[in-house]
Amino acid sequence: MKQLNHDRLNLKYYSYIRFASIVGISLLSIIYSTELKLNKKPPVVVFDGTNGGRIDSTSWSSKEISGTTFTLVYLDPDKRGLNEDAVERLRQENFPKEKLKSIIIVNMAASWVPIPILKLFYGLTIKIHPLSLFVFDMDKILMKEWGLVDEEYNFLVLSKTGELKYISSGMMSEEEVDKLITVLWNEINL
Repeated sequence: MKQLNHDRLNLKYYSYIRFASIVGISLLSIIYSTELKLNKKPPVVVFDGTNGGRIDSTSWSSKEISGTTFTLVYLDPDKRGLNEDAVERLRQENFPKEKLKSIIIVNMAASWVPIPILKLFYGLTIKIHPLSLFVFDMDKILMKEWGLVDEEYNFLVLSKTGELKYISSGMMSEEEVDKLITVLWNEINL
């Protein structure tokens, strides 16, 4: 009988400890969350050439996102064709090139394809998308700092002042593409 009560107390004690641990971890994850917020500037991220950078290996900073409206795609190379319909709809809109810039940041650590092959592929892709800036993220830095979805296709719109105006992850529905186009026209016409 004494042993049974002792076991119940131990079980109750461990249940409290487990509960407290879960609550503590949850609170810490909320406190240290890097989730992006609409109408706020994301944290500054710098690729210095060793942790990533432009396709020519020079550095790139998110501070460069200013002065015009930007689309920013952060993607797993294995998901590059996921939103091809959305990209085609954006092309058909004929946004003024001087008012809308495009940055494609490739999450190099998310792919099983060897890095030299990916660099060669994206080097050729520049010829198809000459107005887009290609940046490589070798260590998932942007994903971690901005709280983006890993191994996915993330699409963001940033204003002339660098504030986040739109974000989606994964395959965009037709309604999401409509919303994206509306957001882009609103930002361009400000």
